[in-house]
Amino acid sequence: MKKILVFRSSNLGDYFISIPALRLLRKKYPESNIAYMTIKNRKNFSLPSKIGSEILVDEFFLFKKEEYKKFYHLKKLIKKINKKNYDKIIYL
Repeated sequence: MKKILVFRSSNLGDYFISIPALRLLRKKYPESNIAYMTIKNRKNFSLPSKIGSEILVDEFFLFKKEEYKKFYHLKKLIKKINKKNYDKIIYL
């Protein structure tokens, strides 16, 4: 099973714009684990993993904007990503 990380530093609306790309990924790799990484902008922030009956994203990887502005936090974020051992990383 492939592990795929889709990254888009964006807002909630941008997630919905990426739905066609996520659908294509799911179609091409139906058995894969797809994670979506984005910036957590608000306190109560959640994204739907399921659109209709389709599961597009298996897990979300949210981080705060401050986490990539300082070297120490960026290093920790990269370490978290490396631990997951993704086969592909896609930047939208």
